[in-house]
Amino acid sequence: MSDFEFLTVFSEDFISVVELRHREKGNALNLKMWSEIHEAFTAIGADPKSRVVLLIGDGDNFCSGTDMNDYKEFIDLDESKREKKPAKEAFGFARQSLALRQQILQLQKAFAAVESCPKPVLAAVHGHCIDGGVGLLGACDVRLASATAVFALKEIEIAAISYCGALSRLPKLCKHASFLRDVAFTGRRFDAMEALKHGLISTVFDSDKELLAAARKMAEVIAEKSPVAIQTSKKILNFARDHKQKEAEKFGNALRMLTLQSRDMKEALRASRTQTTRPPSRIIEALDF
Repeated sequence: MSDFEFLTVFSEDFISVVELRHREKGNALNLKMWSEIHEAFTAIGADPKSRVVLLIGDGDNFCSGTDMNDYKEFIDLDESKREKKPAKEAFGFARQSLALRQQILQLQKAFAAVESCPKPVLAAVHGHCIDGGVGLLGACDVRLASATAVFALKEIEIAAISYCGALSRLPKLCKHASFLRDVAFTGRRFDAMEALKHGLISTVFDSDKELLAAARKMAEVIAEKSPVAIQTSKKILNFARDHKQKEAEKFGNALRMLTLQSRDMKEALRASRTQTTRPPSRIIEALDF
C-alpha cells in the first residue's frame, strides 16, 4: 500500500490497522487526510488478504475535528473588502461556493469509503472525538471507547453544520433522537458513558490500554471467521438499515447463496460431522459484490 503523510497503514494476520497521524493537531482532519482515508479504505476493501480494519488515532486523541486552516480560501472574514468588490466580481463568490461544494463532496466520499468498505471497520476511540471525528466514527461498524473519550459536534459554535455525514448517519445509530438533537443544537461535550447510554458506542473500557487490547482481540476473532460470511453479513446489515424488511429479506436471500458455495462452510460442516475443531479460516477469497 502507498505511503501516506497523515496515516499509518499496515496489515498483519488479515488485520489492517489504520492510524490517524496528525498528532500536533490532535489528529484534526485536513484535506490531505481526507484524500488519504479514501485511498486507504478503497485499497483495503479490494485487498483479499485484509479481513477486518482497526481504526485508531495517534497520540492522546482519536480525532479532534477538522483543521480549519485548509478552508481559509473559502472564508472571507473581512466583510468590508467584500462590500467594496465591484458587481462584476460577484461571479467570484458563486465560483467559490461551487468549489467549496465540490470539496465537501470529496470529503463525504472519504467517509463513504469507510462505510462501504466490505471489511468490518472497528473504531477504538480515546481522547477527543470532535466534529469530523464523530462523523468518521459514524461510518464505522463497531465503535469502542475508553473512559478518556470526549465527544462533541461543535460546528454549531461557528455557525456551521456537519458536512461529513454525522447528521445523516447518527440518527440511525443513536437510540434517542432527543439526545442527538441536544448535542447537535448545543455543541456541548459528552463523555463515553453518555455515548454508551445512547448507542453511539457499544463498550467503554477503563483505560486506553484496555481499549486497544480489546479492539485487537475482537479484530483477531473476526479475522478467523469466514471472509465470505463476514462480508456478506455486513452487506446485508447495511442494506437492511436503509430498506424495508421485505426488501432486506429478498436481498439477503440472494447473498446467502454465496455462503453456501464457500469452501469455509464446507470445512465447517465437515468438522461438525467428524466432531473436530475447524481451524481458523486461512482461505483467501476475493469477493466482488
